[in-house]
Amino acid sequence: MTTIMHFKIGDAFSAEDPLARFITVLAMMSNDWLRSAEEILGIADGSTDEGGRRVMLFRQQASLHHETATFIVNARHRFPAIAEFVDKLPEIAREECARVVGGIDPTSPHYHGD
Repeated sequence: MTTIMHFKIGDAFSAEDPLARFITVLAMMSNDWLRSAEEILGIADGSTDEGGRRVMLFRQQASLHHETATFIVNARHRFPAIAEFVDKLPEIAREECARVVGGIDPTSPHYHGD
């Protein structure tokens, strides 16, 4: 279900706060990811350029995944407050984070492969 909210991002999340920036960027990435998934699901079977659009959107999904995982890893290393925040998330959220990050980590059981 989509919820539309209108506000100035700086009013809700201070640009001076690394955790606020982290949450904001993850929210933007999530929005892009969901829109891309909706596009894939909306492609009609047998439509003109069906294959090309599916491949393009798949590559977009893979790129978003890699970008998100890299962003999370780098943010945790650079900002102790972000690492602490992630470490204190509920177990299910930490597991989901591990799946995203693990998708690009060859040592992870969640690794997607080369």
